[in-house]
Amino acid sequence: MLETAILGVLSDGSLHGYELKKRITDVIGPWSSVSFGSLYPALSRLERAGHVVVDDAVAPAAPPMPSLGAEVAAFRARTRSRSGSPSPRARKVYSITDGGSSRLADLLDDPDGDDRSFAVRVAFCRHLSPERRISLFEARLRSLDHMADERRGRTARRGAAPCPTDELDRYRRSLVAFQNERAQRERAWLEELLMSERAALHPAPDSLDPAVADVAASPSGGTST
Repeated sequence: MLETAILGVLSDGSLHGYELKKRITDVIGPWSSVSFGSLYPALSRLERAGHVVVDDAVAPAAPPMPSLGAEVAAFRARTRSRSGSPSPRARKVYSITDGGSSRLADLLDDPDGDDRSFAVRVAFCRHLSPERRISLFEARLRSLDHMADERRGRTARRGAAPCPTDELDRYRRSLVAFQNERAQRERAWLEELLMSERAALHPAPDSLDPAVADVAASPSGGTST
């Protein structure tokens, strides 16, 4: 999931590590914040695989200050730069490669994954073909149906052997109701996405340009006699 999020965010443009972390958190949600401890090892793996390249970008120098300390600091920075040592103001910029773009497409097309990975795939599914987006949404609908069947099965088993705690625990009942409502809302959202994708892939005749529709509807197929 993290690899997909990194490549997906970098497909929009190169970023420093700090900004990349913020963008990924926006994608995967505030309750699944990514840490630098997991981000940088993942970036290192992607770099070794050739999916990401790294450059050192130096921030603009601060304006000169009329103090001896500032002049000494500037002299040391210039010395480090000439000797090949990295400047303390340098920051790494990460960019996706062509190989990384191909890897992103493979990750987005992978049918496995949990709820968070599905959300990340939807966030970047513009990189998929319309047919693959339809397959992604249809697979998620089947997964929702499977989870609903499992919940109904558990409810039926509890009904056969009722537990007093379940009857009295209003918090658990509230959680189940929330989960059911969320599943229904997600289903409606997915059905709307599917309708839009299918309409774009196979537009109805009345959605065509009027001139084109008239020609297509004419008995002669638009051929003059």
